[in-house]
Order: sequence, then C-alpha cells, then structure tokens
Amino acid sequence: MPLSPVWAQGKPTANHIALEAFSLHFKKADERKAVHPAVGYEYSPQKSMGWQVGFFKDSFDSRSGYVGVNYSLARFGGNRVKGRVILAANLVRKQFMKNGGAETHFVPMPILELSLTPSVSVNITGSPQLDYYNGKHTNGVVVFQLKIGLNYTSCDREYPV
Repeated sequence: MPLSPVWAQGKPTANHIALEAFSLHFKKADERKAVHPAVGYEYSPQKSMGWQVGFFKDSFDSRSGYVGVNYSLARFGGNRVKGRVILAANLVRKQFMKNGGAETHFVPMPILELSLTPSVSVNITGSPQLDYYNGKHTNGVVVFQLKIGLNYTSCDREYPV
C-alpha cells in the first residue's frame, strides 16, 4: 500500500522538525542577533501531551539547547490559515545575559502555531522581561520559528518518518 505525504491529504501532523528562528527583542536589539540557526524535534498531538527538544545559537551566538513538555489545544481557523495554542514548559540552557555564562532555567512558553500548509507552520512565542536575583534581568523577546511536518499517512493511520 503506497504511502502518501500528509500534506497531499490535507491532514495536520503531530511530528515536526523545528528549524531556523528569528527574534525581535524589545530592548537593546542592536546588541543581539536576530537570526538563530536551530534544529529540533517537536511532538505535539492535538488535545494531548507532547514533548520537544532542540539546539540553537542564541542571541549572543552561544550554543544553546532546550527540552520540555507541551500540551496542544484544538485547532482553530479558516480555510487558508489554521492555528492552535500550545502550552510548553522547557528547561533552557543558554546565555541569558550579555557577557554572562550559560545558565539553565525553567521557562514556561505559550506558543501560537500558525499552519501555512498542512506540513509547514510557524511558531510564535517569546518571553517577557524576566527579573532574577541581584537586580539582574533578561530582555523581553518575541520568537518566530519555522516547522516542517514529518508524518505520512495511509488508510487514515499516521506513520512518523
């Protein structure tokens, strides 16, 4: 029985490769990089628990990574663009402050996923300015991340690649 790609059948996918990210910083954007090479994996089935893991270069060009869990709400939207809200909680290892070292922090991340096609979507997420001890804080940021769906379907069953 031949497999056909999920995008040929118009069905949403739960398995994604997360790629390049672009960030908009609220303050001191000239001191930070806006484009972040990245690769990751996200499993986010609708109305269910999932997980994600990835590696990226952060705004200070430091090697960084994350691992976490997510819960995806039901899809919404019209014929052209569909969306869903994903609630994620990650352990993030990155350089949070200029001239600082790598640190690991728990970061809750609400995500708005916009599906451009059944296999291509964009995550829009970010964090507000976070205040830490001794008057230290991080800059608020909005992050856009490209995702490519991996599922293939046959007879209404999904087979991850």
